[in-house]
Order: sequence, then structure tokens, then C-alpha cells
Amino acid sequence: MGAWRLSELDHFRAGLRVYEQRPLLVITNVSDDAPRLGKHWGRVLLPPELDIQDDPSIHYHLRDLLTGEVYVRSGESLARDGVVVGLAPFELHALQVEHIAVEDMVVERALAGGGLTSRSCCGCARRRWPPRSATSTVSGRR
Repeated sequence: MGAWRLSELDHFRAGLRVYEQRPLLVITNVSDDAPRLGKHWGRVLLPPELDIQDDPSIHYHLRDLLTGEVYVRSGESLARDGVVVGLAPFELHALQVEHIAVEDMVVERALAGGGLTSRSCCGCARRRWPPRSATSTVSGRR
């Protein structure tokens, strides 16, 4: 994991690290010219190391460690469009993948059954598979 520049504009630089055992995406505006609107806006495409699942039912919760704001984006949106940022010169975002929520149990079953769960999904998913009720019988014995 390291630094990369995948942006529509030269104003932004990004880097990927691991912080507290979770991916941390740092995006900064390296431009020293002040835009008319106060911020430069652009799109930063995410590196393959993040292993974002291109699926509209998987939602990634990204917390900015500097402001405390949480951004919720679908896997489909992140995989295809990346992260849209608006930063003034020399400002930065430190976005950590806080957790990953799966909207539909059908998707979870497919991921768990097919062994398709990515490394980033394994420890972060809100729900666990299989649910406890699925592993016990009606009498309470296993």
C-alpha cells in the first residue's frame, strides 16, 4: 500500500495505509492556488488494494478521522466513480473504512457460500453469517 494519483485533476494526491487494522485513505489538495469557490472539486479513483465490491447492496461507511463525519457510499458507486472530494488548498481527508453493511441477506449468503468475501469484508460486516438461529434446531440442540 502506498501513494497513488488517480484523479481528474492534478490538485489531489492520495495514499492508502492501514491504521488500527483498517484501511485508511488519505486525500489532500496539493495546489497552492485559491479557486473561486474556495475549494477544488474532483474525483479520486480508488486503488485495487481496497478491494471494493462493485455491488449496490454493499455499503461502505467511511469516517473522516479529522472531522468525525461519516460518508456512506455503495460499493457500486465507489468502484465505478471513486470518491468525490472538495478541498481547499492544503486541506485533507483521512477516510477510514469504519464498517461495511450488506443490505440484503441474499447477497450475504452468496458471499459466504461462494467464498467470495473479500479481505476487507471479513472483519467489518455488520451482520455475521450464518446467523445464530440458522445453526440451532427447534429443540435448542445442535
